[in-house]
Amino acid sequence: MIICAGKTSAFGYRSGYDSADRSWHNGVTVAGGDETLRGIFVYSRRDGQETQNNSDKIDAYPANWHSDAFMASGIWQPNDEHKLTSTLDYYHKTNHTHFDSWDSSGNSIIGDANQTSQTRRWGISLKDDWTPMNDYLDSMSTKVYYQHTEAHDWTWMPDSTTGSMETVNSDYDTDTGVFRPRWRNPLVATT
Repeated sequence: MIICAGKTSAFGYRSGYDSADRSWHNGVTVAGGDETLRGIFVYSRRDGQETQNNSDKIDAYPANWHSDAFMASGIWQPNDEHKLTSTLDYYHKTNHTHFDSWDSSGNSIIGDANQTSQTRRWGISLKDDWTPMNDYLDSMSTKVYYQHTEAHDWTWMPDSTTGSMETVNSDYDTDTGVFRPRWRNPLVATT
């Protein structure tokens, strides 16, 4: 989406279908601003099922999933020397599926496993671009970024040895942070 000269805002909507996983996508984009303050917001929703495997012998395991994602970003540029950019993004996907559960030797199917998976991710960043263009410093860019990610699975399945039903949970969470300053000095050659 491009905001053309003379316009200060834009709106977009997109919808589509993918036959591979029978999924629908709906997305909205809103942007606006001027030379000093501007921003964009993007939202996406997807709903789908298992991806077809094009096999006439083995079917894909059934699945039913949906996801939501958004991103919001804003820029404040009070003058030619300073520009501050902030961004927030979020993603969440839920997947429900069931699949064959095998015995401990891997030779026989002993039942069905039902699984619900949740994946979440969100991040925030702040970036400052400063271009004083003096004898000591051409530009300096400082970025701070943080991201949190979660992957959680809940599975109801037969035990591979006894065959009795049990719940198996797995959780994997990560946090990542970055601080990155960069600068250009007119007295030092850069490549």
